[in-house]
Order: sequence, then C-alpha cells, then structure tokens
Amino acid sequence: MEGEGYIAEARVELGVGFARLCQTLSLAEGVGNVRCSPRLEVARFSLMGVELMVYGSGMVNLRGVLDEQQAHEVLRALEALIAEARR
Repeated sequence: MEGEGYIAEARVELGVGFARLCQTLSLAEGVGNVRCSPRLEVARFSLMGVELMVYGSGMVNLRGVLDEQQAHEVLRALEALIAEARR
C-alpha cells in the first residue's frame, strides 16, 4: 500500500534532459500519478507501489518501500525508464 513503509534515498545518473524524462514517465506503463516540471527539474510519480521524487541532480527519494530489496528493485525499474528516455 502506498504511504506505508520506509523512506530511502539514492542517486542515479540521469544523462538525459529533464523534459525528455518527464515525457517518458508520462507515457510509460506502470508509472502513475506523474507530476513533472522540466523547469524545476523535479518529478514525482508512483512506481511498483512506491512514491518517488527524482531531482535534476540525480537525487532520488523513495517513500513507502518495504525493505532494501524492494528499494533496489524500484531503482532498477527507474534506471530502465531513464535508459528509455535516453533513446
């Protein structure tokens, strides 16, 4: 359930313009509640039942993770979305 669980932080290498990332998140299956601002370089969305905040600096906040394993799984899914945005 969203909103329950732990908060985790991570850093990812974006390597893509934030406008392109926002577009990719908005079109991706399995990504919900997308709120994204290319100008402010911040994206908020849900993925695999976890709420994420991604910043232009590469900092990522995950809310509602159940354990470290789930955090790693969500980060791998995020990295796949970023790779898609680079194409």
